[in-house]
Amino acid sequence: MSIFPGNVLVIDDQFNIGYQPDEPEGLSQKTQWNNFRRLRNLFDHNGFCYSVITDTKDINDIIKKLKKYQNIRLLILDLDLDESGEVEETDVRMVKDIILASLDIFGYYFLAINSSYSDQWEIIKNELLEELNADPVANHRKIHFLNNFCIALDKTNAETEESILKLLSDKFSHELITQFEAGLNIARDKALSPFLDFTSSTWEQLYKILREDMDSKEHVNLTLNNFLFGLLKQQMIGVNYSVPPDAPAGVDENLQKSIIKSFNYLSNANTELDQHPVWTGNIYYAENGQEAEKYLLVITPECDIAQAKAGGFTVVSGFELDFPTDYKPENYKDKEPPFMVKFAGKKANGEWKPKSEIDMLYKGMGYYILLHSSLNDKHLIFDLRSACRRTDFPVDQFKLILRVNEPVITDITDKYSAIYNRKGIPRLVPKGYTKL
Repeated sequence: MSIFPGNVLVIDDQFNIGYQPDEPEGLSQKTQWNNFRRLRNLFDHNGFCYSVITDTKDINDIIKKLKKYQNIRLLILDLDLDESGEVEETDVRMVKDIILASLDIFGYYFLAINSSYSDQWEIIKNELLEELNADPVANHRKIHFLNNFCIALDKTNAETEESILKLLSDKFSHELITQFEAGLNIARDKALSPFLDFTSSTWEQLYKILREDMDSKEHVNLTLNNFLFGLLKQQMIGVNYSVPPDAPAGVDENLQKSIIKSFNYLSNANTELDQHPVWTGNIYYAENGQEAEKYLLVITPECDIAQAKAGGFTVVSGFELDFPTDYKPENYKDKEPPFMVKFAGKKANGEWKPKSEIDMLYKGMGYYILLHSSLNDKHLIFDLRSACRRTDFPVDQFKLILRVNEPVITDITDKYSAIYNRKGIPRLVPKGYTKL
C-alpha cells in the first residue's frame, strides 16, 4: 500500500505512557510503553495521521468524541477501558457500544484490538455476533465487519506493525477500496488548488453564465459538481489495483446487488432522492398508475431540462419483472397470468407464450431492463416505444425513487433513439447475393 486512506483513532486510557522518553521500571508499564512506541513507529513511518482518546470512563462522552472525527479508517481499541486492570462486564459493554457506534459514524473501518487481555476478544466478538444474528438481514454489514475487518493483538506482540499492515491489505476488496480512497485524497491535493481564485471574479462570472442558461440553481449545482468531479478524475487515471486471484471464494449476493445499485443509480442516504429537480434518468413511482405505467423514466436530454427548453418531459413507462419460477402457459387457461405474461400477449393459437418467447421478447429491441431498480429491489422493464410527454410530477402522485447514472442512462437514450431513427432499406438482391 502506498498511503493510508484516512485517519487512525486510538482508544486507550494508558496511551500517554508512550510519550515518556525513558522506559518505565514496572513490568506492566514496560509492556505498555513498548507497545505504544511500536504503534507510534507504525504511524510515523507510514504517514498515518492519528488521534487518541485516553479518558475512557464514560461511554456517552466517548460516543460524543467519536462524532467529532471524520474519515477514521483504523480504530485501535483496548479492552480494559475503566482502568481496573481487568476486563469486566462494564468494559465489555463499552467495547461493543464503541464498535457499533463507530460503524454508524465512520461507515467502514478496520479494527485492531490491542490489549493485554486480547484472548478475551474472541469471547466478546462471539457474544456480539450472537446478539446481531437475532436479525441477520438487518445486521448483515455488522456481522460481515466482525468476521472480516478485525484482528486481536496482545500488547506483548513484537509484530504489531506487520499485523496491522497485513489487515489493511489482506483481501482484494480491502486494497481496492482503501487505495481508491488514497488516490482520491492525492487527487484532491493536486486537482483543486490550481483553480482557487484570489484576485478576480472568474468563478462568479462562470456561475452567472450557467445561471443565465439554466432553469434553477439546482441545475447549476449539478453542473458545477460534474465539472469538479471531472478535475478529480483527471488526477486518478494512473491509480492501479492488484490483479485479484483467479479462483474467488464465492460471491456475496447482497454485496453484488449493492454494487449494481450503487454504481448504476443515485439515491440519498435515506434511499430516496429529493423531489427537485426533475432530471434526466429520474425514475418515478406512480402508486395509482396503470399496471404498465407504475414506473416512469425521464429521458429528456439534460441540456433541454437545464435550459427549460423542453416544455415538459419525455418519459417511458415500465413495470416490475415479476415472473413465477414455475410458470407454465397451461396453468393459466382459467386464471389470470402475471402482468408481464399478459403484456407479452398470446400466440396465434390463443395460448399464452412460453417462458422462452417471453424472455426473448423482453431482451429484444424496444425494451430495457434495469436491475434492482424498483421500490422493492426487483428488476424493472421499460418499454422504449411507450414514450409520452408530461409537464410535471406532483409529489402527491409520484414518488422519486432514484436517478439512473452514466453510462446506463446514455445507453438507454441511445437505444431509444435507435428505435425512432430506424430506417428500413428495401432489399433489391437475392438473400445470398453478398455471401462470401
